[in-house]
Amino acid sequence: MTARAGLAGENLRSTESMLRVDVIGEGTGSSQNHQDRTLHDIEFVSSSSGGVAMKPIIIFAVVCLGTCIAMGQSSSQSDEGAHVLALDNSWNRALETNDTKALDMLLANTFVSIDVDGSMQTKSEFLASLKTPGYQGPSQAVTEQSKVDVYGNSAVVVGVFRTQSVNKGKAVRRRERFVDTWVNINRTWKCVASVAVLIPSE
Repeated sequence: MTARAGLAGENLRSTESMLRVDVIGEGTGSSQNHQDRTLHDIEFVSSSSGGVAMKPIIIFAVVCLGTCIAMGQSSSQSDEGAHVLALDNSWNRALETNDTKALDMLLANTFVSIDVDGSMQTKSEFLASLKTPGYQGPSQAVTEQSKVDVYGNSAVVVGVFRTQSVNKGKAVRRRERFVDTWVNINRTWKCVASVAVLIPSE
């Protein structure tokens, strides 16, 4: 074997040894990478499982919170509606006793009334009509039926109103269907509009 051949053989063996080292190194790195990926997958699955388990709890909490808020709003509207109906009924007592001060507190300054004959009165005109000489209020003013719907700071009362009075010595009984609109102004409910339609006697 010549010196060149021996050198070539040593170079070949050296190259083979280097290749074996590289292969072993690559194998070791691949194994390590595989282990890292496996650990990452385990952590991901664990995290995903926890997230999935938490979703029903979060959804349940949101539903419960929404239900509580809705119930609170419904209860608040019910309370406000009852308060408005009480104020609407107190209008009847004020008419029976011709209590213009009470009516002044119930009605907004922009109040407008439309009577059964189509005539319209402002608040000041309506209150002034109750003070005219010879005016006689109804001896009886009764709300036969009514319902209220609350829309935030507004409320609408729809019902049937019956009055009994005396005109020229003759008893007069009248029934009206009415719509009263109330608005919460500075935390105080005020009637802003009232419309009445005469119900023909049978």
